[in-house]
Amino acid sequence: MSSISQYLHRDYMGDLTEFLDSPPREYGIAGLICGWTIENLLTSDRIGKYADPERFLCVQYGMNLLNQAIWTYFRPAHWVWISSCAAFLTSRCSSAHGGILYPESILRYAARPLFRDHLRIVVSESLVEETEAYFIPAYPEALPGMERHFSAGLISGNALVQAILNDKDCLGFAMRYARRQWKAGGSS
Repeated sequence: MSSISQYLHRDYMGDLTEFLDSPPREYGIAGLICGWTIENLLTSDRIGKYADPERFLCVQYGMNLLNQAIWTYFRPAHWVWISSCAAFLTSRCSSAHGGILYPESILRYAARPLFRDHLRIVVSESLVEETEAYFIPAYPEALPGMERHFSAGLISGNALVQAILNDKDCLGFAMRYARRQWKAGGSS
Protein backbone atom coordinates (compact mmCIF):
# COMPACT_ATOMS: atom_id res chain seq x y z
CA MET A 1 0.00 0.00 0.00
CA SER A 2 1.39 3.39 -0.96
CA SER A 3 1.94 6.13 1.59
CA ILE A 4 -0.71 8.21 -0.22
CA SER A 5 -3.20 5.35 0.11
CA GLN A 6 -2.38 4.92 3.81
CA TYR A 7 -2.73 8.65 4.41
CA LEU A 8 -6.01 8.84 2.50
CA HIS A 9 -7.52 6.03 4.57
CA ARG A 10 -6.05 6.98 7.95
CA ASP A 11 -5.42 10.73 8.34
CA TYR A 12 -6.90 12.60 5.38
CA MET A 13 -10.41 13.30 6.69
CA GLY A 14 -9.00 14.70 9.95
CA ASP A 15 -6.73 17.03 8.00
CA LEU A 16 -9.55 18.07 5.68
CA THR A 17 -11.76 18.83 8.69
CA GLU A 18 -8.94 20.86 10.25
CA PHE A 19 -8.55 22.84 7.02
CA LEU A 20 -12.28 23.51 6.68
CA ASP A 21 -12.62 24.54 10.34
CA SER A 22 -9.55 26.80 10.27
CA PRO A 23 -9.99 30.46 11.05
CA PRO A 24 -10.39 32.85 9.40
CA ARG A 25 -13.12 31.12 7.42
CA GLU A 26 -14.38 34.42 6.06
CA TYR A 27 -11.39 34.46 3.69
CA GLY A 28 -12.80 31.80 1.47
CA ILE A 29 -15.74 29.66 0.66
CA ALA A 30 -15.71 26.21 2.26
CA GLY A 31 -14.59 23.57 -0.17
CA LEU A 32 -12.19 25.78 -2.14
CA ILE A 33 -8.44 25.86 -2.04
CA CYS A 34 -7.25 29.29 -3.11
CA GLY A 35 -4.65 31.87 -2.15
CA TRP A 36 -6.58 32.89 0.95
CA THR A 37 -7.73 29.53 2.23
CA ILE A 38 -4.37 27.78 1.73
CA GLU A 39 -2.89 30.28 4.17
CA ASN A 40 -4.79 28.33 6.87
CA LEU A 41 -2.27 25.55 6.32
CA LEU A 42 0.89 27.63 5.90
CA THR A 43 0.99 29.48 9.22
CA SER A 44 3.32 28.25 11.96
CA ASP A 45 0.52 28.10 14.52
CA ARG A 46 -1.67 25.95 12.23
CA ILE A 47 0.64 23.53 10.45
CA GLY A 48 1.24 21.40 13.54
CA LYS A 49 -2.47 20.56 13.66
CA TYR A 50 -2.21 18.54 10.43
CA ALA A 51 -1.13 14.90 10.41
CA ASP A 52 0.74 15.32 7.12
CA PRO A 53 0.64 18.68 5.30
CA GLU A 54 2.62 17.41 2.29
CA ARG A 55 0.30 14.48 1.64
CA PHE A 56 -2.73 16.69 2.28
CA LEU A 57 -1.57 18.95 -0.56
CA CYS A 58 -0.80 15.92 -2.75
CA VAL A 59 -4.32 14.55 -2.29
CA GLN A 60 -5.71 17.95 -3.30
CA TYR A 61 -3.46 17.93 -6.35
CA GLY A 62 -4.42 14.37 -7.38
CA MET A 63 -8.14 14.89 -6.88
CA ASN A 64 -8.05 18.17 -8.80
CA LEU A 65 -6.21 16.52 -11.71
CA LEU A 66 -8.95 13.91 -11.94
CA ASN A 67 -11.70 16.46 -11.44
CA GLN A 68 -10.28 18.64 -14.22
CA ALA A 69 -10.22 15.75 -16.68
CA ILE A 70 -13.57 14.23 -15.74
CA TRP A 71 -15.37 17.60 -15.72
CA THR A 72 -13.84 18.72 -19.01
CA TYR A 73 -13.78 15.52 -21.06
CA PHE A 74 -16.19 13.05 -19.45
CA ARG A 75 -18.99 15.32 -18.25
CA PRO A 76 -21.68 12.58 -18.07
CA ALA A 77 -19.55 10.82 -15.44
CA HIS A 78 -18.81 13.95 -13.40
CA TRP A 79 -21.73 13.85 -10.96
CA VAL A 80 -21.10 10.18 -10.22
CA TRP A 81 -17.42 11.02 -9.70
CA ILE A 82 -18.17 13.88 -7.28
CA SER A 83 -20.67 11.85 -5.30
CA SER A 84 -18.42 8.80 -4.92
CA CYS A 85 -14.88 10.17 -4.50
CA ALA A 86 -13.31 11.34 -1.27
CA ALA A 87 -14.16 14.92 -0.35
CA PHE A 88 -11.60 17.41 -1.65
CA LEU A 89 -11.02 21.12 -2.06
CA THR A 90 -11.51 22.37 -5.58
CA SER A 91 -8.95 24.69 -7.11
CA ARG A 92 -11.65 26.35 -9.23
CA CYS A 93 -11.94 29.51 -7.13
CA SER A 94 -13.45 32.30 -9.19
CA SER A 95 -12.40 35.03 -6.77
CA ALA A 96 -8.74 34.99 -7.88
CA HIS A 97 -7.37 34.81 -4.33
CA GLY A 98 -3.77 34.11 -5.16
CA GLY A 99 -3.83 32.30 -8.48
CA ILE A 100 -4.63 28.71 -7.54
CA LEU A 101 -6.66 27.98 -10.64
CA TYR A 102 -5.34 24.64 -11.84
CA PRO A 103 -4.10 21.46 -10.11
CA GLU A 104 -0.33 22.04 -10.34
CA SER A 105 -0.65 25.50 -8.82
CA ILE A 106 -1.71 23.96 -5.47
CA LEU A 107 1.82 22.59 -5.04
CA ARG A 108 3.49 25.63 -6.58
CA TYR A 109 1.67 28.07 -4.29
CA ALA A 110 2.55 26.10 -1.14
CA ALA A 111 6.22 26.23 -2.13
CA ARG A 112 6.05 30.04 -2.57
CA PRO A 113 3.44 31.47 -0.19
CA LEU A 114 2.16 34.99 -0.57
CA PHE A 115 3.23 36.26 2.85
CA ARG A 116 6.84 36.23 4.11
CA ASP A 117 5.97 34.99 7.57
CA HIS A 118 4.22 31.90 6.22
CA LEU A 119 5.89 28.54 5.89
CA ARG A 120 6.87 26.91 2.65
CA ILE A 121 5.83 23.36 1.92
CA VAL A 122 7.93 21.90 -0.84
CA VAL A 123 6.62 18.50 -1.82
CA SER A 124 9.28 16.13 -3.16
CA GLU A 125 9.14 15.07 -6.79
CA SER A 126 8.95 11.43 -5.70
CA LEU A 127 5.86 12.09 -3.56
CA VAL A 128 4.19 13.94 -6.46
CA GLU A 129 4.95 11.00 -8.75
CA GLU A 130 3.62 8.55 -6.13
CA THR A 131 0.45 10.64 -5.92
CA GLU A 132 -0.01 10.59 -9.68
CA ALA A 133 0.60 6.85 -9.82
CA TYR A 134 -1.96 6.26 -7.06
CA PHE A 135 -4.73 8.44 -8.47
CA ILE A 136 -4.36 8.10 -12.23
CA PRO A 137 -6.08 6.16 -13.66
CA ALA A 138 -6.91 3.52 -11.04
CA TYR A 139 -8.59 5.63 -8.33
CA PRO A 140 -11.79 6.66 -10.16
CA GLU A 141 -12.22 3.22 -11.72
CA ALA A 142 -12.42 1.64 -8.26
CA LEU A 143 -15.12 4.00 -6.95
CA PRO A 144 -18.69 2.76 -6.49
CA GLY A 145 -20.82 4.01 -9.36
CA MET A 146 -17.88 4.86 -11.61
CA GLU A 147 -17.42 1.24 -12.67
CA ARG A 148 -20.65 1.59 -14.69
CA HIS A 149 -19.06 4.36 -16.77
CA PHE A 150 -15.87 2.34 -17.24
CA SER A 151 -17.67 -0.89 -18.14
CA ALA A 152 -19.97 0.91 -20.58
CA GLY A 153 -16.93 2.39 -22.32
CA LEU A 154 -17.92 5.98 -21.50
CA ILE A 155 -14.54 6.44 -19.87
CA SER A 156 -11.39 4.33 -19.74
CA GLY A 157 -8.15 4.52 -17.82
CA ASN A 158 -6.21 5.19 -21.01
CA ALA A 159 -8.68 7.88 -22.15
CA LEU A 160 -8.45 9.53 -18.72
CA VAL A 161 -4.64 9.61 -18.87
CA GLN A 162 -4.76 11.00 -22.42
CA ALA A 163 -7.27 13.68 -21.39
CA ILE A 164 -4.99 14.83 -18.57
CA LEU A 165 -1.94 14.73 -20.84
CA ASN A 166 -3.68 16.92 -23.41
CA ASP A 167 -5.17 19.43 -20.97
CA LYS A 168 -3.17 22.68 -20.82
CA ASP A 169 -4.14 23.09 -17.15
CA CYS A 170 -2.37 19.80 -16.32
CA LEU A 171 0.99 20.53 -17.95
CA GLY A 172 3.08 19.55 -14.90
CA PHE A 173 1.60 16.05 -14.94
CA ALA A 174 2.25 15.76 -18.68
CA MET A 175 5.92 16.66 -18.27
CA ARG A 176 6.47 14.16 -15.42
CA TYR A 177 4.54 11.46 -17.30
CA ALA A 178 6.68 11.98 -20.42
CA ARG A 179 9.85 11.83 -18.30
CA ARG A 180 8.71 8.56 -16.67
CA GLN A 181 7.87 7.09 -20.08
CA TRP A 182 11.24 8.15 -21.45
CA LYS A 183 13.08 6.61 -18.47
CA ALA A 184 11.10 3.39 -18.79
CA GLY A 185 11.90 3.18 -22.49
CA GLY A 186 15.51 4.15 -21.95
CA SER A 187 16.12 1.47 -19.33
CA SER A 188 14.93 -1.48 -21.40
